[in-house]
Amino acid sequence: KKVDQEFAKSLEIPTPDLLQYECVFADINFTDHIVIKPSFGSSSNNVFLYFNHENIKEVKTNYIFKSVSEFKQEVENRNIQNTWQTERLILKNENEAAHDIKVYSYYGEIGAILEIKRTDKAYQCWYNKKGEVLESERRQQPWFEGTGFDDQVLEYAKKLSLNIPAPFMRIDFYKGIDGYYLGELTPHPGRYFPEYSPELDTHLGELFCKAEAKLFKDLLKKKIFDEYFKYYDQTF
Repeated sequence: KKVDQEFAKSLEIPTPDLLQYECVFADINFTDHIVIKPSFGSSSNNVFLYFNHENIKEVKTNYIFKSVSEFKQEVENRNIQNTWQTERLILKNENEAAHDIKVYSYYGEIGAILEIKRTDKAYQCWYNKKGEVLESERRQQPWFEGTGFDDQVLEYAKKLSLNIPAPFMRIDFYKGIDGYYLGELTPHPGRYFPEYSPELDTHLGELFCKAEAKLFKDLLKKKIFDEYFKYYDQTF
């Protein structure tokens, strides 16, 4: 996650302020409006939104801890074998975390956008790149009428996507009061795969094939992904 943020910054894309990194849980500085998460992880496991000492929300379960002592005891009981990081919590308003904007990116092409609002459940709204709601995705998942997105977030996603030597990347942002901030890069978003409608699944599959061909041509032309390889291991 830290490397993702450094990569984004090199492309002049905003990221939340990283406050602590690779620290043990006992050394976390508990201050208002921070996100506490493992340094390595996926699917929002063991990620917490720390609004204040009496309002600590677990993202995965939406459980609210009413005290620091209760929160610390729960984490210690889980015996999580990982280091932790904290970053500034991006807000939608004074008491609500920003919505997630997850952009399904195919080497510069936008396939779909998923907005998530986390309250008692993770509510979803799917869009195409024009900002039109995908009615085909109004099925069994918790749904809400989304707040939409600006072209700026698509430009950020395209810029990142074209600088990554891969045909697909889901690029996750927070939609804050003062703009969009990169959350993380997700190459394998398996959680949502069973939820795609056949229409969306077909569309994204076609985009993947086209992106793979486009990337292959660029590699044959000896395109160099300098910014990417400054931050990521070249032995993939």
